[in-house]
Amino acid sequence: MTAQYIENFHSEITQLIDQKQLKCAISRLNEWFVNHPDWESEEKLKQWETTYKYMLLYFSNGNPDPDREKVSQNLISHLYIMVDSIADNLLIKESPSYFFDRKRFLNYAAKTTVSQLERRIKKNRSDLSLTNWMEVETQKDQKISALSHELDNDLSELFLQTWVYDRWTESDKVKFREILTSDFPENGLCLMVSAITLSLLRRFDEGKCLWLIEACYRTEESIRQRAMVGILLVFYIHQNRLVSFPEIAHSFEILTEQQGVVSHCRNIVLHFIRSRETEKISRRLTDEILPEMMKISPLLRKKMNLEDWQHESGDDEKNPDWQAVFEQSGLNDKLKELSELQQDGSDVFMTTFSGLKSFPFFYNVSNWFLPFSLHHSAFLDLFPHQQNDSSMLGLVMKSGVLCNSDKYSLCFSLRQMPDEQRRMLVDQFTGEGADIAQAEEELLKNNKKGETIAKQYIQDLYRFFKLHPHRSDFFDVFALPMHFHRLEFLRPLLSDSESLRVIAEFFFRKEFYADALDVFTQLSINEAGNSDLFQKIGYCHQLLANDAAALKAYLKADVIFPDSAWTIRRIAQCYRRLKLPEQALEHYSRYDKLMPNNLSVILNIGHCYLEQKDYASALRYYFKADYLDPNNPKAWRPIAWCSFLVGKYEQAERYYLKVIVGNPTPQDLMNIGHVVWCQHNTSRALDYYLSSIHLNEGGWERFKENFLEDSVELQKNGLSDEELSMMLDQLQYRLEE
Repeated sequence: MTAQYIENFHSEITQLIDQKQLKCAISRLNEWFVNHPDWESEEKLKQWETTYKYMLLYFSNGNPDPDREKVSQNLISHLYIMVDSIADNLLIKESPSYFFDRKRFLNYAAKTTVSQLERRIKKNRSDLSLTNWMEVETQKDQKISALSHELDNDLSELFLQTWVYDRWTESDKVKFREILTSDFPENGLCLMVSAITLSLLRRFDEGKCLWLIEACYRTEESIRQRAMVGILLVFYIHQNRLVSFPEIAHSFEILTEQQGVVSHCRNIVLHFIRSRETEKISRRLTDEILPEMMKISPLLRKKMNLEDWQHESGDDEKNPDWQAVFEQSGLNDKLKELSELQQDGSDVFMTTFSGLKSFPFFYNVSNWFLPFSLHHSAFLDLFPHQQNDSSMLGLVMKSGVLCNSDKYSLCFSLRQMPDEQRRMLVDQFTGEGADIAQAEEELLKNNKKGETIAKQYIQDLYRFFKLHPHRSDFFDVFALPMHFHRLEFLRPLLSDSESLRVIAEFFFRKEFYADALDVFTQLSINEAGNSDLFQKIGYCHQLLANDAAALKAYLKADVIFPDSAWTIRRIAQCYRRLKLPEQALEHYSRYDKLMPNNLSVILNIGHCYLEQKDYASALRYYFKADYLDPNNPKAWRPIAWCSFLVGKYEQAERYYLKVIVGNPTPQDLMNIGHVVWCQHNTSRALDYYLSSIHLNEGGWERFKENFLEDSVELQKNGLSDEELSMMLDQLQYRLEE
C-alpha cells in the first residue's frame, strides 16, 4: 500500500462526507475494513450506522425529531475523525513526506514531553534575566550563550512536538490551555500558534481550533494577530467541516464581539488577497526592473566623472544627468510604482530575499515562524555591543517593512561580510537611526501595530509555503483564490456593505476583475440604485471579455444616471463589439453631443456608418477626424478604403500613399494595389501585391486568403472573376522567378 493510495482513499471519503453522501461514505469505509481489518474502528462505524438508520427511519415516517440536526452533526464529525485517524495511522508507516519523517523521528527519539519543555523554557528565561546581575563580563557572556542556545533548542523542539502532535485528547486540551493561560514567553506562544496552525492546515482538530480562538484573547499583539491569521486560514481550508462542530462557531461568534476583532479580521483578509499579487510583483522585478537597472549602471558610470567627484568638497549637489538617465529609461516610473506598492502593504521583497533562505538556520521549520529577536543564540557573536534601538539590528527588529523571516536572512547575510565592511554598514545605519526609527514609530501609530504584525506574519507564511526546501510536501494555501467573503463562518463579519465594498474595491484596484465582479454583484442586490456600482460591474465583465453582460450592467447604470459620458461610451463600445452598429452609432452620437470633437469617438462613428455600408456618411466623419488632427494616420486608412468603395480612386490612392510612407502593413500594400488596378494600372498593382506578399508573415497563402476576401468589392469595381484568377496566377509565376 503506497502513501498516494492512502491519500486518495482519505480524499475520496472526505469528499463524500463534505457532500453529505453519508450512506456512500459508510459503505466505502465498510469495504475498506474488509481488506484492511481494524476491529475497534469497525465496531464504532457499525454503531454510528445503526444510529443513522434509525434517524432515517424517523425521517421517512414523518416523525418529529428535534435532535436530528445534533445527531447528524455528531455522526459527521465522528466520520471525519475516523477517516483522518485511519489515514494517519497508515501514513506514519508508509509516507516519505517531511511531516511524517519528523513525526517518526520524535516517536523513536528519547524526547522530552511538552510539559517538561514548558518548565525548562520558563526556567531558562528566568535564569537569563538573572545574568544581568553578574559582574564578571566573561562569565556573564558564557552563561548567556549557554542559556540562549538551550532556550532556542527547546523552543524549536516545542514547535516540532506541537506541530506533529496527534488529535488532542481531553487531557491534551487541558495541558495546552494551561500553557496558553500561563506566563509562558511571548515568542514561545507565537511559535505554538504557528505550529498548531500548520497542524490544523493538514488535519482538522476541534480542540486545536478552540485553542487558537482562545489565543486571540491574549493581550500581546504578536500572539493575537498570529492566532487570528491562523484561525481564518483554517476556517477557509476546512470550511466544509465547520458546520459539524457547533462549539467552534459559538466560540468564534463570542470572539467577534470583542472590540476591534472585526476590523482585524477584515485587515487580515485584505492582506491575504494582497498576497495574490506577490508573484506578479516578483516577476516584474525579475523581468523588468532589475534588467533595466543593470543596463543603467554603465550609463551612470559614463555620466559621472568619478575622479572629479572624489576630490570635490563642500558641494553636495547631485548631478542632474543622473536623474535624466533614470527618467529616459522609464525606470524612474517603475521604481515609483514599486514604492507605492510597498506603502500600500504589498510584498515587494520576496524576490530580494528568496535567494537568502539557504542558511542552515532555515533547515529548521520553526525558524520560518520565529519572531525576530536580537537575543537569538545565532546572533550572540554578531555586533555584541550594538544591542540598542539606534543600532542596525535594533532598527531591523523594529521595522514594519521586512517580515521576520527576511530580517533573519538579512542578519545572516551581514555575518558573511568582512568585519570592516560590516562595521561601516552598522555606523551608517546608526547615524541614520533617528530618522528611520521615527518613520517606524509613525508606521506603528494609530492602531497600525496589529495590522503590521499580521502583514509580516502572512509574508512569513508565504515564504514558508513558497521557499521551504520541502515545500512540495505541503499543501500551498497561497495557491487558493482567497475568497474569504464567501465563507459562511465569516459572512456575518464581511457581509455588511462597508466590508464588501472595501474587499471589492481592493480586488478591483489590484486588477482581480473576476473576484471584484463577484463581490460587486453581491453588493448590487442591496444597492440597486448605485450607478457607480453597475459601472464597475460592467467594466469587470468587459475586461473579462463578456460584452453582453457588460452591456446589461452599463444600461442599468445609464438608467440610474443618464448623463455619464463614460457610461454612454462604454455602451457604444459593447454594441459595436457585439456587431450592432446601429445601436452603437446611437450612443456614440449621444456622447458626441455631451463631449464634442473627441477624435476616437468621431472615428468610431465613422466605423459604425462603414459597417452599415453608408460610405458617404462614414467619409464625412473620417474627414472630420482628419481635420481635427491632420497628422494622425488613424483617419487616413478608413478615408482611403471608403473612397475606394465609392469609386473615388484618385482620392483613395492619395491617402494610401500617405499611409505607406510611414510603416505600411501588408494589408495597406494590398489595398493600394486594389486601387491602382481599378484605375487600370495592372503593372503597378502587381508590384504592390508582391510587396504585400513579401511583407506578410503568412506569405502567399495568407495573401491569397485576404485577396479572395476582397473579391466581392473588386468585382463591384468592375473586375471580373477571370481577371482575379489571372492576377493570382501571374503573382505565383513572379514569385517563382
